[in-house]
Amino acid sequence: MKQIRLRWLLILFLVTIQVGFAHDDHKKKKARAKSDSARLDSLRRAASIGTVADSLNMERVQEMAPMPAPLADYPTYHPLVVHAPIALLILTALLQVVVLIKPSDPLNWLTVVLAAGGTVGAYVASTLVHPHTDGLSDAAQLALESHEAYAFYTQWLGLAGTLLKAGTLWRPVKWLEGLAAVALVGAGITVALAGHQGAALTYQFGIGPRGAYLEQHEEGHADGKLREHKHPETP
Repeated sequence: MKQIRLRWLLILFLVTIQVGFAHDDHKKKKARAKSDSARLDSLRRAASIGTVADSLNMERVQEMAPMPAPLADYPTYHPLVVHAPIALLILTALLQVVVLIKPSDPLNWLTVVLAAGGTVGAYVASTLVHPHTDGLSDAAQLALESHEAYAFYTQWLGLAGTLLKAGTLWRPVKWLEGLAAVALVGAGITVALAGHQGAALTYQFGIGPRGAYLEQHEEGHADGKLREHKHPETP
């Protein structure tokens, strides 16, 4: 009889423990669900606040910087011009190689026009809208000198190639086409190298954006614009 009572007491004890554990698990799940719900609500509020902030920032940017930006806001017009001769002279070099292999009157005329346009664009970018610099490091100065040297070669090779190519329109001989090809391909190479050095000046040395490292003039630059900026520390 005592054994039966002990057995029932043990069973009752185990059932009580099991119910207690189940109740605790239920409480934990309920608390976890509340915590997840609160976290989700917090994320939703943050997303809503972020969306409103982004919208306000976009409105401020649109108010402060109208699109497209006025030309007067640019510290130099060099970047607006320089991409045209790069594209034209490289395309001219490719066309002249094609014409040298397979002659074509329409392509001959097109090559002359593009070569002339690229040469004029190179002159304008290198002289009329080329900004003066100030406060450069030694490494930046070397890159600038290389950039200007390649630009100088581009002008003369482009001019020589344009004249030689124009001469082939009246005297279409192979050796003249070959000389024109040498000059125009050379111009395409030098303008690409000048562009590479220009990109290094901008993205590695920070020259140009917002007028950084551009020389200030009392009477303005060649493009008629006064530079007013502070030079950051030279990298």
